[in-house]
Amino acid sequence: MPGPMQYLQAISSLTSWLSPGESAAPAPAPASGASYGPTEAANGAVATGALPFVGQYDHPVVDPPQITPEYTDKTTDYGGPFKGYQGKLKLDNPTLDKIGQLLPGFSGPNVSFGGGFYQDEDGKDTIGVNASAETFKYKNDHLYENERGKIGLDVAGPGASAKWQGNENTSEAGAGAGMGSIAVTAQTTGTDHDEAARLGYSHGPGAAARIHYGDTDGDGRREYGFGLDVGPVTFDVKTEDPARTAVHSVAGPLSPLADVALETMGVDTSKNLTDQATDKVAETYQDVKQGASEKYEQVKEGAAETYNDAKETVTETYHDVADTASNTWSAAKNFLGF
Repeated sequence: MPGPMQYLQAISSLTSWLSPGESAAPAPAPASGASYGPTEAANGAVATGALPFVGQYDHPVVDPPQITPEYTDKTTDYGGPFKGYQGKLKLDNPTLDKIGQLLPGFSGPNVSFGGGFYQDEDGKDTIGVNASAETFKYKNDHLYENERGKIGLDVAGPGASAKWQGNENTSEAGAGAGMGSIAVTAQTTGTDHDEAARLGYSHGPGAAARIHYGDTDGDGRREYGFGLDVGPVTFDVKTEDPARTAVHSVAGPLSPLADVALETMGVDTSKNLTDQATDKVAETYQDVKQGASEKYEQVKEGAAETYNDAKETVTETYHDVADTASNTWSAAKNFLGF
């Protein structure tokens, strides 16, 4: 069984790797007649190499954070110039950097604010207001992945946030605070009908709403959906195929049977159902439009023909009446001897 010195050596190796500071200067020898207490003796042993530590910290464990406001003034594809302020916590600490290397996706502490026009945490141009603070955050969108899709995990420590903002992907509003949260995301990829669902738990009061409408995966198709934070529950649903998602949501466990029924109706369930539905509506509209146009032409031609017939009849009647009147007038003149 390992002894205390082996445990101490293992801990010292990890400590020195996480905090690679310069070795401290050797501790001064005790004055004549003086003695070190336990702490001073340990520090002296560390400095002189009596214990298997590389060296002592020569900097604070957490350097003083700096939050520097940044003024933004930018013209975008949507117009501008847009103006605003934003700021983020700048924390220079080797220990946290090492944790980030060991666990990609880890960050913290995180403090940020923005107002007017600014960049959100994903670097997207955003308009609104927001303020958030969290002790740490871990986000991994590729916890598990295969050719059909992927599963992700989000974990956050104690924190608080409030935001009312929107960008090219999402609009959201809400506020909350809690001791932490965890959420799992599952999504399909590589199709023309990708879907994503996120479900999680948040320990603390809060409420928020989100509307999704952007192409977050960059495949040229927008994902539409919404998300809510209500009490301890947080969830989001996004889809590139709203019709498919609606059918499967209603059918539930009977979704395979619903797909079979759609196939018998001539629908290709391997492709985007919303595209097929909109194409069918557009085709029906064109058919109705063409039929209405043809009917209009028929009615127009019939009305023109009726008008011409009536005109011809009136003209003939007029000429007949005129001829009769002329003949009658001539006969009267002859009879009276004019």
